[in-house]
This record gives sequence, C-alpha cells and structure tokens, in this order.
Amino acid sequence: SWAINPKINAYVSYAKGFETPTFTEMAYSKDDGMNFDLKPASSDNYELGVKAQNAWGNFTAAVFQSKTQDDIVSAGSVNGRATYKNADKTLREGVELSWNKSLWRDLSAQASYSYIDATFDAAIPESDVVKGTYIPGIAKNQAFAALNWQPETGFNAGLDVRYIDKIYVDDANSDAAPSYTVVSANAGYVWQQDDWKIKSYVRADNLFDEKYVGSVIVNDGNGRFFEPADGVNWSAGLSVTKAF
Repeated sequence: SWAINPKINAYVSYAKGFETPTFTEMAYSKDDGMNFDLKPASSDNYELGVKAQNAWGNFTAAVFQSKTQDDIVSAGSVNGRATYKNADKTLREGVELSWNKSLWRDLSAQASYSYIDATFDAAIPESDVVKGTYIPGIAKNQAFAALNWQPETGFNAGLDVRYIDKIYVDDANSDAAPSYTVVSANAGYVWQQDDWKIKSYVRADNLFDEKYVGSVIVNDGNGRFFEPADGVNWSAGLSVTKAF
C-alpha cells in the first residue's frame, strides 16, 4: 500500500485461493453415487485499488481479476438433486466502486456499483461451454444506493434502491432472468435510559410490488430455472439490551 497523501491511499494485492468441494457438492453424480471425481479448485487473485477522503465524501475504487483452475460449477439439477463438475479454467474480472458521505447532522448517503465479467476461459467437453461462454448465475452489473437518518437515539429511517442485471440460467446462455430494480424503506425508534436500550424497527421491501425472478436454479434439467420473488413484504422487530 502507498499513502499518496494523508487523504489518498493506493494498494495492490495478490492472493492464492484453494477450495475443496463440500459434502453437499459431492453428494450426487451422474451415476447416482458420490462424486469422488470432483477436484478442489485453486485460484490466483489480483486487485488494484484507491481509497480517498475529501469534502465530497469517502471513495473507493478497485479493479480485480481472478483466474481459477478446476472451478467447481453446476453440472445440472433434476428434481432437487444438484450435481457439480470442474471447469478447466474460469476468469472473473471487473470493477468495484463505492461512496459514502455524512450530509447533515445524522443524515448520510451511500452508493456502490460493481461490474464483473465472469466467463469460462476454456471449453468443457460434452457440454455447451466454449471459451468465452458467460458463467450462469452471475449478474454482470449491480448497483445500490441508500439514504439514512441514523441518530444514536430517537427516530431513525432509511430508503434504499437496488439494481441487479440479468442472470443467465444455463451453460448455453439460452435464457436469462431479466434485470430488476427494487425499492425498500425502513423506520425505527431507539430509547436509551441509563444502562437500558430498546430498539424497534419496521421494514418494507419491494415497495412498488415489482414482479421479478428472485433466484435462478442453474442448469435445471427440467428447464424450471426461475423462482419468483416476494411482492410487497414487511417485517418488524424489537430488542431490549442492558449493559452491565
């Protein structure tokens, strides 16, 4: 890392990753037995970034690349039985940006954006995967923004917006769950009396009742890739704590 000046820092990093398959991933194979042919995945990860602080807020920006050998990916799912396989080579690279700022008193704002280009970097025999095929189940673009009023005690509230890009459903990239944007809001109250603190909250998600795909079953053998998300939904909670 390098402190360019008191308010700007740059960094570069490298990491070596190693991931063994889980028992869940090994539980099924194409031949109905345990999948003992599943190999561990190894990866080389590179990142270059900058962190800055000024009158406009706190900023971070990073570019990254991850090269994986024998990546553990979906081989298909039939009637709830998911199987996995090794991809010879996969490549993920992209950009991450974030910002936050205290606007006035207890009012703050934050935003983030990520772009990831995730592809198979080599063909997989006896499959639809060729070099350059996009890895299913991964959104290329994601964005988030929030505005919060958050004092230590008393009334608090917030509003946030989340965007998710389309997600491919299979190795052939034959279909995709459409992109969507959802809006959520929350409010609460915090009471503080001596060593006692009471926190309450209420939250409403998907305020505009957006109809969208909440999750994708990658490579589903029956072609049932899509699972719907909830419409407008809410939750509430209360907690009581005492400091000793």
